Amino acid sequence: MPDVLHCLQTFSKLEMLLKMFRHFQKAERREVL
Repeated sequence: MPDVLHCLQTFSKLEMLLKMFRHFQKAERREVL
């Protein structure tokens, strides 16, 4: 059971990083344009 919780926590962290990465990509595009 703890393994499943750990996997979920890791997944949520990766998802947050992915959202931040996309946000920064959009910001860079705005600056370029």
